[in-house]
Amino acid sequence: MTAVSGLVVAALAVGGIALVGAAAEAHNRSVNVTCSSIAVNLTAYNSNKTNTVRVELDGKQLVDTTFRSSFAATYPVPQDGVTHAYRVKVVAGDNPSNPDWNLDKSGTTPLCTPTNPPSNPVKPTISIDAADCVAPGGPTSVPVTAKLGSLQPGANYTVILKSGAKELRTEDFAANAASQSVPLGSWPTGSSYTAVVTSSTTGASATSAAVTPAECPRGVDSADVVADVCTAPGSTLVGATVTVTGLVEGQTYYATVDGNAGSKTKVGADGTARIQVPVGVPSTIIITTEAGVKVGQTAPVTPALCPVTPNLTVELAVCTTDAQTLPLTITASGLSADRTYTVVVDGTTVATITGATTKTVTADTAAGEHTVRVIDSAATSVLAEQTITQVACATTPKIAIDATQCVAPHGTGSLAGTVTSVVPGRSYTVTLVSAGDAVQAPVHVTPTSSSFPLSFTGLTPGASYTVTVVDDQADDATAKVTAKLVDCPDVPSIAIDPTQCVAPTGKGSFDVTVTGAIPGRSYLVTLTVDGKAVTGVDAKPVTAEAATFSVPFTGLEPGTTYGVTLTDADDDQTVVTKDVTLADCPTNPGLSAIAVACQADSKTSSLEVDVTGVEPDRDWTVRVSQGDDDAWTVIDEKTVTSAELADPVVFTGIKNDAEYRVTAIDSSGNLQKSTDVTVKDCGVSDEETTPPTTPPTTPPTKPQAGGGTGLASTGVDGLIPGIGALLVLQVGIALLAVAAIRRRKAARQQG
Repeated sequence: MTAVSGLVVAALAVGGIALVGAAAEAHNRSVNVTCSSIAVNLTAYNSNKTNTVRVELDGKQLVDTTFRSSFAATYPVPQDGVTHAYRVKVVAGDNPSNPDWNLDKSGTTPLCTPTNPPSNPVKPTISIDAADCVAPGGPTSVPVTAKLGSLQPGANYTVILKSGAKELRTEDFAANAASQSVPLGSWPTGSSYTAVVTSSTTGASATSAAVTPAECPRGVDSADVVADVCTAPGSTLVGATVTVTGLVEGQTYYATVDGNAGSKTKVGADGTARIQVPVGVPSTIIITTEAGVKVGQTAPVTPALCPVTPNLTVELAVCTTDAQTLPLTITASGLSADRTYTVVVDGTTVATITGATTKTVTADTAAGEHTVRVIDSAATSVLAEQTITQVACATTPKIAIDATQCVAPHGTGSLAGTVTSVVPGRSYTVTLVSAGDAVQAPVHVTPTSSSFPLSFTGLTPGASYTVTVVDDQADDATAKVTAKLVDCPDVPSIAIDPTQCVAPTGKGSFDVTVTGAIPGRSYLVTLTVDGKAVTGVDAKPVTAEAATFSVPFTGLEPGTTYGVTLTDADDDQTVVTKDVTLADCPTNPGLSAIAVACQADSKTSSLEVDVTGVEPDRDWTVRVSQGDDDAWTVIDEKTVTSAELADPVVFTGIKNDAEYRVTAIDSSGNLQKSTDVTVKDCGVSDEETTPPTTPPTTPPTKPQAGGGTGLASTGVDGLIPGIGALLVLQVGIALLAVAAIRRRKAARQQG
């Protein structure tokens, strides 16, 4: 049983080795890395297991996946002239720990060698590193190394070291990285070197900057120090300038005070340094190299002590009125007798003090703020300073006043002006007095400039006023001025020139003449009757262009009393009134005509015309016309006065049996009266006439004039036939005529 078992195991073992062998032989791994690609080819892996593959380039994952029996892929490598890091990892799922079946390979891709140089090769960089000699007596030659960058790995380069045009050394190498250093041997200090790099592969080249290794330091030729004059009172240090000659170019040097490291100061390329040294004691400046090796020193220097701060007092003088300047008294004490000082007021030197410990000087100054300084002349520093304010002294004020006079009735005047020559900040009292009495309460003014305004309003015209300005701190600084105001203009007056009615139905008018008006002011002229506005007559506004103007009013009612009022639009107190009465219109006269003294043989009569109720002091024309309403022809006229019309106007030779128009008209033609009359033959009765209408037309009744018989035309001459009857009739007519004349005369006497 044991033997059988052993056989089984052996058989299994043989079968296992075969499987393993078959499996081992079946797991084929191939990774081919070139300058341009990474090719992975995996075959004969167990398809029943999960196998993995991962590829990285420069840390970036290109693939990370699973596969069964096989996997094949190629990944490009960037052609950028540099190498790239890669990693390929394969894990077999049936035995992850078997190193023959699994793979983890990493490395750097090679550079491709171009068959032709690139048209735009990368230009390399080059610099030279040469150590300076830092110790006196050191080596005279130092190693020189070329440092190169932007190289193309795999490319061939040549480096040539030069001193001027002379080639000193040549080194050829193939770049194995983008940056490399190339030793170029040791060469003497103090000379200038350059290096040139050229690539036979790419054709690119570059030249370094020149470098000169410094010579070894040595003792300086000379070292001097000059201390400044101390300007800061109480200071213990002062600046000093160190000057060194014979320095080695390229070396670094330092200066110290007596070797004190705390005072270490670098010496500049010009051989100078600024250093702080103590005052009043001697100091030596030590010159050392950067390595601390002493190469020289100065002679001892002892700076003068710093100045001391003096005591300073400034006193003001007492003001006097109108003083423009006052002296300042300046006292400086605690001075050093061996130093020189200047006394400066507001930037101007007023005194120089030498060899004294105390000094008093004066300086004239105007009002304002002043700064006094005591300055050390050698150090030009301010040792003491004091600011003082000098108040302005009182000055005598000046007053300029202009009067604004009253320009209208009931107005007021005013005064305005300016007070000058006053001091800003001082206090003044202003008073206004008229006839010894204060017009208003005193005014207190504190001006901010050299002048201030004055203004007084509502003053009484015709009065005199005195303005006084007094400095409250100096009674003698006083100004006074007096001005007189003129009286206001009088209230305007009005005159009325009426134009009376001249015809029975006419209107009246008048002109209102205003005198004493103020040009430019507005006035209003109104009419009233019994205190009431007149209908249809508007008030008339007028802006006066001169002192006198007229305002007409027309179309006014005759027989009416009008009130005329003038008012000032800007002055309610200016009201001027005056009454004017327009006369009644004249009336037409009364007019009557009667035929008398009939002459039978000539068939004529006299026409006696009575004109009554006439306007006095006029000339009248009494006219007799013959015709009818179509046409009247003047046959006679007489001109008489109003007084002469007390008696009838008689026209003789008036033909009987005709119609006449009698007219009375005054010389102006405005008054007239007409009446029509018919003169009959003798023996026809006589009647009073009736005036016609105006203009006259055929009257409603025609008066019959019978030659003054006093009888109407009744046909009496037909009742008494024969001559006897005619005689009786004529006698009767004559008697009647005489009676009629007597009646008219009696009537006139009664009138």
